[in-house]
Amino acid sequence: MYTKVKLTDGKTAKIPIRQSHRARRIIIRVIQNNPGLEIVIPSGKSLRSADLFAQSKSEWIEARLKERLANIPIKDGTELPFLDGTIVLYSLNAATSNVSWFGNKLIISGQNNNFEDIAIATLKTEAKKIIKPHAKYLASLVNKEIISLKVGDPVSQWGSCSSKGHLSFSWRLLMAPKSVLNYVICHEVSHLVELNHGPAFWKTVDKLCKDAAYAKTWLQHKGAHLRRYGTEKY
Repeated sequence: MYTKVKLTDGKTAKIPIRQSHRARRIIIRVIQNNPGLEIVIPSGKSLRSADLFAQSKSEWIEARLKERLANIPIKDGTELPFLDGTIVLYSLNAATSNVSWFGNKLIISGQNNNFEDIAIATLKTEAKKIIKPHAKYLASLVNKEIISLKVGDPVSQWGSCSSKGHLSFSWRLLMAPKSVLNYVICHEVSHLVELNHGPAFWKTVDKLCKDAAYAKTWLQHKGAHLRRYGTEKY
């Protein structure tokens, strides 16, 4: 779902619309993913109301879009933050396709016309290898079971937990410090106990994670930078 906003230079900005059961009013959020903004509307609110709201905020929208930092392409030679260190991506021209790790170097061999897609797919797999066993261990501490766990690239969330025990995480958490990744896993596992953000939920988070306050602050101030990596998708 999108709305189109006409800018003063004659161009049109295509702004995604997201419905949320938590939203109490229509808001415009700054996000790193292209186009840099999203409109959040309460569930049940009409798309027409989102269109009218966006048009009324066209000057503000245009100002925010001009302030937006450019994305960082994932290509041969790109250096990515990786937990508490860094990795470097390399493209190797070869007749056959292959992906391999040499220390902190990720080598992607082949013709590599889709280098970024292969790199992100590899990092998603790596993220799942790291996150899944730790999440299962934390779930065992609160006597809960994870039904399924997947890793993707959501626009705005770092993780989620369904009422049926399905957990999901962003691969971009690999670019955060280990303590921040641990916090997000603890946060979502805690939702297996309390599917809300009440006092009992935060008590469970604090039981599982000793650096919750630091991690929340880190994500608030630096999390947007992690979403700059990669080609714009919208």
